[in-house]
Amino acid sequence: MLNFRMSGLLYLLVAASTTGACFAQNVNEFPFAQRVLPPQAINIPQVRGATVMSTQVTSFAHLQSSRAQLLTSQAYANLINAHARIANIQASREELKYHAERVSSYFDLREINRQRRAELNPPMHLRAQKADNLLHDLMLKQPEHLLEQSADISGRLNWLIARIISRSFQQGIIERDEGIFSGEHFNLTFSQDELSKIFIEYDGSISGDKFRHRINGANAARAALPPIFGIEALSDKAKMYLQSREQLAGLMVRNDNGLPPIKEWDHVYEKLDSLKATLSSRELLVSLPSRYHRLLQQGKLFVSSQGAALQLALETGNGDYLVGMPVFTGSSLGEMLFFMSQNGYVFSSAGVDGKAVYMRLFHSLRNVYIELN
Repeated sequence: MLNFRMSGLLYLLVAASTTGACFAQNVNEFPFAQRVLPPQAINIPQVRGATVMSTQVTSFAHLQSSRAQLLTSQAYANLINAHARIANIQASREELKYHAERVSSYFDLREINRQRRAELNPPMHLRAQKADNLLHDLMLKQPEHLLEQSADISGRLNWLIARIISRSFQQGIIERDEGIFSGEHFNLTFSQDELSKIFIEYDGSISGDKFRHRINGANAARAALPPIFGIEALSDKAKMYLQSREQLAGLMVRNDNGLPPIKEWDHVYEKLDSLKATLSSRELLVSLPSRYHRLLQQGKLFVSSQGAALQLALETGNGDYLVGMPVFTGSSLGEMLFFMSQNGYVFSSAGVDGKAVYMRLFHSLRNVYIELN
């Protein structure tokens, strides 16, 4: 009987060591990566027909075997749960890493999109800076290209005088003794005939119109009609406007530049609006030959200038805007630039006969610009 008990205990020890080896060889391994097989049940042979003692020993062996299997199953369950918790932690870690990469990728894509959109559609200040740099290079290296591409070069002249005035004021601050617009390159002179072909305008609009006049003559009440108003469709309305304008100017002179009654203004505005509507009509544009289109533009500038002069006189109560403003009385380029900078003037479009004078102005201002740079 003692031998049988020892053999049963030895069998339990062997089974326990086998189960331990099963767990030991799967340390830090995931059951779903390299599957851990559950421990096998311990089979104790049935003993029948023996003594009471042998039956008790067999029953005790079965009881211990069941307890061992219970502990083994609990240990195996704990191992699976531990692996599951580790897997869950690693899954959470990977999820957070993925989320961080996703957020980082999202902002990277936004930055790439912003840079690409900025390349295709840069902000206005960058566009202006790029255009200014391009115009600077063309002004220095290819001035003939600027002249060929521009039917009206007044914009080029205004670009030049804006930078010349700024640089001249800078030099005037640094070199106080010499002052602004000083130097040989500002001494170029213009005759009175040339000055009469130069048009200037306020750097700003009055109710959508520009106050435009010759640089040496700002009497809007005596401004001559452009040639376009000699055609049949416009001549009668132009004459009616001239008559109403002369009547208004006469009233202002008699009132010492005081404003006439409002009904007199309404009469002049009515004639001017009728003339403006005819100039802008499609019928007139279709009927005119292409060679008259530049003359048509001169007529529109005249109407715009007349409307601005009327509006300024009416708003300010100063009749000088109609019967005569202070005009340029000098002859040199430096004096011209000083007059324009002090009174807020810029160059306006040239008349039909003023192209040669504007070309001379362009080359003169370009030489000054090169000297100042």
